[in-house]
Amino acid sequence: MLDKYCPDPRLFATHGEWEVAVSNAHYIWYFFVEMALISAVVLIVYGSVLKRIDDKKQISN
Repeated sequence: MLDKYCPDPRLFATHGEWEVAVSNAHYIWYFFVEMALISAVVLIVYGSVLKRIDDKKQISN
């Protein structure tokens, strides 16, 4: 994926071609932010589910 958004400048004949190829390079950060947010939400949900399960076990004991 990194090669798609940030290709090696040595692979292009001119600097202008490379600039066109990396014009959308900032979009890769949207992907990373999205994955971080999804991970955070999943961890919060997981923690609350485990807490609920532990609370039920303590009440039943």
